[in-house]
Amino acid sequence: MAVVVLVGAGLVALQRSHVAPLTAVLLIGSLGGWLSAFGGAIKDAPIEGFERLKFFRSPAIALAWSLVVACFTTGYLFVALCGLGYTVATIETYKTFFFPSRPRGKFAGKPVLYPRLLTWRHRFAPVYAGIWLAVLANFALAWSEPRRGLLGASSAPTAAQVSPVSGPTDARAATAR
Repeated sequence: MAVVVLVGAGLVALQRSHVAPLTAVLLIGSLGGWLSAFGGAIKDAPIEGFERLKFFRSPAIALAWSLVVACFTTGYLFVALCGLGYTVATIETYKTFFFPSRPRGKFAGKPVLYPRLLTWRHRFAPVYAGIWLAVLANFALAWSEPRRGLLGASSAPTAAQVSPVSGPTDARAATAR
């Protein structure tokens, strides 16, 4: 809980600072991935062993997703949370459907107790594919519109015009009129 509070406070402080948008996205973009990487290393490394490439995978994927999301929002919290959320969704979908018979984490090296479930999960593959298609289609549609995010805006809002959680306030809209 303390880590969450510290991360939140850091995001609010960074949002109020005058850091360049790209620098801010590079800092916060991989934040969720680092949290995921350290959490995974603490949880799985004693059982599976530490793998350097696997450790850096989460921050890299989180940064990539954050660079995309930052084109559509000015809220640092949203960029960080989307980076983490899309990272987990991407990696877990990959592991589930590309390595279905490989037990992971605390189940590694143990017998598969319910092998029927390994084939049963393929019934849900169309749902997973549909969700990913919807996510990617929404990004494509959003990309076709003018963007006002941290990386897509023609002019970035000042710190006084930005809410730490939701991005620009009405002050930006008022100055645009």
